[in-house]
Amino acid sequence: MFKKRDNAPDAPVRMVRVRGDVV
Repeated sequence: MFKKRDNAPDAPVRMVRVRGDVV
């Protein structure tokens, strides 16, 4: 799942961008 940096506060935002901002 991508690179985990620290706690990556943009983790949910990255998943949404990878899905095509659908949600």
